[in-house]
Amino acid sequence: MNMIVDFAKVFRNEKLESMHYGIACHLQGQELNKSWGDINFKSFTRSMIKPIQAKVCLDLINQEINNEFVAIAIASHNCETEQVNLVNKLATYFNLSEHQLKLGLEKNKKQVLQSKFDHNCSGKHLLMLSTCIGQNWDLDNYLAREHPLQEAIENEVKELLGLKSPLEIGIDGCGLPTYHLSIHEIALLFARLHERQDYQRIFEVMNQYPFIIGGHKQIDSLIMQTYPGKFIAKGGAEGFMMLMKLDSQETLIIKIIDGSHRAKAVVARGFAEKLGWIEKNSIEIDNGSYNSQGLRVGEISFSL
Repeated sequence: MNMIVDFAKVFRNEKLESMHYGIACHLQGQELNKSWGDINFKSFTRSMIKPIQAKVCLDLINQEINNEFVAIAIASHNCETEQVNLVNKLATYFNLSEHQLKLGLEKNKKQVLQSKFDHNCSGKHLLMLSTCIGQNWDLDNYLAREHPLQEAIENEVKELLGLKSPLEIGIDGCGLPTYHLSIHEIALLFARLHERQDYQRIFEVMNQYPFIIGGHKQIDSLIMQTYPGKFIAKGGAEGFMMLMKLDSQETLIIKIIDGSHRAKAVVARGFAEKLGWIEKNSIEIDNGSYNSQGLRVGEISFSL
């Protein structure tokens, strides 16, 4: 088996210029149905884990929280007006300031952040701080692996995977723990959510507010907007995409091996079409490649 598979080709002036390789794992229920590349390859879960982090927070928060706030906590948002307004509303609701978020003012989807609330993980951090308030836990070190909240999240991941020993972790882009698992393990992690009634609210929230989860042109939002109630979709950094088809309890994890974002929409839509989950070209995406003048000079195409 090839370790990686050609997932997408990039053309300029109709000539092949670049290629994106990857690994993908498709489960039917919890059984492996199809794989592309070496699904034993390990990587970090990154923002795909946000639905699980949010669910653990909701179990612990000790206060009612509306679905819009849950959605922005799951989001890797584009810093669009509707999304940032929700972040500000969540902060006001729990009397939190941006200075309490352990986030940096890095670039977020090619724009320089003016506030920590603009960070694509701001909603998640606010929900975590709110949970700490409800549990009377320390707010200053909520990023630490040994913090009770992070221990609870790690224990949830271990329980879902049936593991006993501590997980291998790294530090995510936003400073939180991120888990080092094989592509197959990550697929199993999400596949086991299909049968968990305590995740139904998370699924409902993501389908109720699909735009909040990603935003304009983000493939996870587009899939859930186009097929309401049919899918759970969540992207992650370094070329990750998670798709769950709810009625048939199928799960797909895609990892673009070079970590690039640019082929993610093309590849995710391509796989969903290949598996017969969606009608061809039913999800509108921009597969163009543009120069600095805004001129379309090429395109990205799905290879499989």
